[in-house]
Order: sequence, then structure tokens, then C-alpha cells
Amino acid sequence: MRFRRLLSLVALACAFTLLNAFKPLHIDDTAYCCYAHQIARHPLDPYGFEIHWYDLPKPAHEVLAPPVLPYWWAAGVALFGERPFLWKLWLLPFGLLLVFALHRLLRLYARGLEMPLLWMTVLSPTLLPSFNLMLDVPALALGLGALAVFSRAAARRSWSRALLAGLLAGLAMETKYSALLVPAALLLYALLYRRLRFGIGAAGVAVLFFVGCEAMIASRYGMSHFLLHLQRGPDSLERPFNLVMPLVGILGATASAVGLLGLAALGARRWVLVSTGLGLAALLGLLAIVPTADASFFRDAETHKGRLTLNNLAVGPAGLLVIGVVAASAWQLLRLSRRGNHWCRADLFPVVWLLLELAAYFALTPFPATRRVLGIVVAATVVVGRLAVRSRRLPDFSWNVRGVATAGAALGLAWFTVDFYDARAEKDAVAGAARWIRRQEADARIWYAGHWGFQFYAERIGLLPVLPLDARPRPGEWLIRPDTRVTQQPWYDGEGRIDAVTTLRRFDWLPLRTVPGYYGGNTPLEHHEGPRIAVTIYRVR
Repeated sequence: MRFRRLLSLVALACAFTLLNAFKPLHIDDTAYCCYAHQIARHPLDPYGFEIHWYDLPKPAHEVLAPPVLPYWWAAGVALFGERPFLWKLWLLPFGLLLVFALHRLLRLYARGLEMPLLWMTVLSPTLLPSFNLMLDVPALALGLGALAVFSRAAARRSWSRALLAGLLAGLAMETKYSALLVPAALLLYALLYRRLRFGIGAAGVAVLFFVGCEAMIASRYGMSHFLLHLQRGPDSLERPFNLVMPLVGILGATASAVGLLGLAALGARRWVLVSTGLGLAALLGLLAIVPTADASFFRDAETHKGRLTLNNLAVGPAGLLVIGVVAASAWQLLRLSRRGNHWCRADLFPVVWLLLELAAYFALTPFPATRRVLGIVVAATVVVGRLAVRSRRLPDFSWNVRGVATAGAALGLAWFTVDFYDARAEKDAVAGAARWIRRQEADARIWYAGHWGFQFYAERIGLLPVLPLDARPRPGEWLIRPDTRVTQQPWYDGEGRIDAVTTLRRFDWLPLRTVPGYYGGNTPLEHHEGPRIAVTIYRVR
């Protein structure tokens, strides 16, 4: 039985990583790729170059990129060369750590349901599409690994495990700065389980590692990478309030399975689960059916934009359901945990952890995106899983949980498919535009405007970036530019001497898209019409 469980965990981690490996580079992968190549060439000078990202080339120190993932990626570059598929397979240790750490935590708090909950979470719409070559999933894996290792350290009073947990927490913090909450989670765990000495030791190691890394960066570049970006971060007091509605929309679109699981844990019968699940599916299905032009209501008199859109109507009720059910589950768990003057620590910690993740979301989120709620979704799953184990009442309860978990994993695979099409469209569009130009002129000099995966694949085939101040096409040269869904720098218009020659459009059968909302927006999934991407080809007279 133990071998079968081990095989299942390894298979899940391999599937999680392999699916990601087939997806082309996407969104911020391109920026971190620059750091990985720099480190592969100059391991002791990670920020000693200029990076072309967004408007103009700038010192690499000024773009937020903590060093752990770029260093790991640089090792992949040194081993495999220019092979993006193998770069992504190189992330397998993070996938394994995520799966084994989450399994440990679910086994600790939701024993008996850990396997269906694990598959539902790892293959969820929140985690599966987020596992690019970006910082978020590796940071989550390291943070969960620290918590899982510390739980064993607390149970066995092991200083070696506690110090290892601190090291993992330090690595998580140097992977993504939002992981600063991990030492706090270790201290909370230690406080609840009366292992405060071990918690202080683990948190101390994490802080020392973090401070040491930042001190070395400061000695080389004049300022800590963390402090530099902390000074430049948003400081508006209204920002937390502006993150409330995006949280509702993101959870409604990505965590509906957690809401259904919470209903099951609260004692809902199967017909309630089925009807609620069908209702949520119908709401999300509206995004695929109703055209955007018919999906806005109460239009603004000046901008003519809809104040109430179908996206709001679809994901808003779903998000309110998820938040309400998780809150009710946490409250019920707290009621069950009270035993006279004592609290059950195994019931109390998941709730405190969830509150910590929510506080970190509002304190550390610069703009709404699905990757900002990874920790919230994981902690919410542990909360409702714990309640499910504590309050089994129906003979078919396990079947209800497995049904919800299967539906959640299937939804995650569907989301991944949409995101895969969005990523592949950028890669194919660049290659198609370059082929079209070179059929007209074999030795053409081609420039591009655009970022994300579009930038990576353009430079990979030798195209040149347009820079507003100094790098511009000359007469007779070509320029390609994607539509506005792809973020792009201000592009050179040739002072009226540039002509649009043609526009190449790529169509497919999917009526949904994840770009840009999934990576920066209030609603991660949107209705899609027309071409997946359109690239206009220009020539300078």
C-alpha cells in the first residue's frame, strides 16, 4: 500500500510537470529567461546586465526577479542548452516537493481523503495553468515543503528537521518575496503545538538566509533587491479595498470545487451538490456562449464600457458561494475544535493559516491575478478537508468527495487547455509572420514590438526589438506587431513613413481565453471572439 501511494504521488508530480513542459513559454517566462542566461554565463553577477522588458532596456536589478528560480533555471541552461521543453522538465523537483508536501499536510489534517483532495488541488484551475517558468508555483512548493518538514520536526522534536524547514522557508522567500509569510506560519504552528523553541530556530534560519542573500546582493549592486522593490511598491491605502472584488471573481472562476467540497463537509446531500455544480458550470458556460458585445449592461455614458459585464455575473455569484462556504466551514471547524477551555490544535491551525494567507494577499498583492491566490486556495482546501473528516454523516460521503475532486481536476485540465492555446498562438504567430516576410524578401531585416512569449520566440528566430529612443527600423525594413492583448512597448511609427502591408490572423475553435485576465485581471476566464491573435506586418518606406 505504501509503495502504491508513493507511485501515485510520483505519477502526479510527473504529470503536473510534463503538462507544463508541452506549453510554450508564456507571460513573464521571457524575463526570467534573461536572468537564467546571465547566470549561466556569469554565476556571481546575476543582475549585471540590461534587460529589455516593457518600455525600455533597464538595469536588471530594477526588474523584480529574486534569484533562486533563475539560478535553478541557469543550471538547466548549462545542462541542456536552448531547449525550452527540457528547461520545464528541469522543474520536476519543484513538482515533486509540491505534491509530497501537500500530501503530508492533507494526511495530517484530512486523513482518509488526502489522495482525492491532492489530485483536485494539484490539477485545479488555480495551480495547473500557473506552473510556467515563473516564480509562483516553485515558491509555493518550497513554502509548503517548509511547513510539511516542520510538522515532522515538531512531532519528533527534531532540530535537524526544524533547521531544514527554516532553510526551505528561506529559499521560498528568495524565490518570491510574498513567501515572507512562511516563517510566520512556522511560528504559528510552533506556538499552537507548543514547540516554540523549534519554531524560533526554524524562523531564525529562514530570516538569516534571506538577510544573507540580500546583503550579498546589496554589496554587489549597492542595494538589496528586496528593499529596492519594496520602495517602489504601491503604497496607496485604497489598494486593499480594490483587491476585494477581484478576489471574489478569481475564487469564483478557479475554486468552485473547493466550494462544493465545503458544501459536502457541511452535510449537503448529493442532489444539492449536483444541482449546485450544474449551476456553477452553467454560469461559467455562459462565458463560452454569449458574445462579448451582448455581455455588458449599464454602460458608462462617457466611456461606453459596461459597468456590469457577463464576467461579473458569471464568476461573482460563484465567488460569493466559495467564500461563504469556506467561511462557514472555518466557523464550524472552530466550533468543533472547542473542548471546554481547550482548543483542538489540528482544527485550529488550518483556520489560522487561512487567515494568514488572506492577510498576505491584501498586504503583498500589487495587482490582482490568479497566481496571487495560490496559498489561499491551498489553505481553504485544508480547512474544508479537515471539516469533512471531522463531520462525516452520510454513508456516501466519500463518494461525494471523490466526485467533487474529479470534477475539479477535469475543470483544471480544461483551463490548462485554454491557456495552452493562448501560449501557442504567440509562438505560432511570430513564426508565421517571419515566414511570410521572408517569402517576400529572403534576407529581410525584421523588427518586432511585443512582450511575453511573443518576445521570446521573436528573438529566438533573430528578430530585433524596437526601442523608442535608439533602435528603429530603417527604410526598406520590416516590423511585426501583435494586437493589443499582448503587452507591448511604445512602437516606432516611422514618422508617417511606415505602411501596414497585411495582417495575419490565427483562429481556433475555443470560445474562451485566459490572456490577459488570468495573469493580471479581475476575472481569469473571458469570452473569446475572432482570432486568437492577430499580427500586423509593416514596412518602412
